[in-house]
Amino acid sequence: MQVLEACPDNEWRLIFALSRFGGLRCPSEHLGLRWEDIDWERNRIRVRSPKTEHHNGKSSRQVPIFPELRTYLENAFDEAAEGAVHVIQRYRDTNSNLRTPI
Repeated sequence: MQVLEACPDNEWRLIFALSRFGGLRCPSEHLGLRWEDIDWERNRIRVRSPKTEHHNGKSSRQVPIFPELRTYLENAFDEAAEGAVHVIQRYRDTNSNLRTPI
């Protein structure tokens, strides 16, 4: 996929893959994603949803880890610092704009 090849690093590829293959809302659901939310054995991701959390029973949802997405998650996990909590690390600053790479 040309978009993935154009991404500047693995974390940007993961951001794109989470949106494209996982259906996550950017940036809120990406930034809320924690490693504890990844269920590798069941191929599921628990996605916390700030947009719908005020509705009863809608604070999170389960998303399947499709094969197209798993590779990018595994790459991010391999690159994550020991003890990392959040899946997306480099763009957590409130001044970061996930719509531009700089």
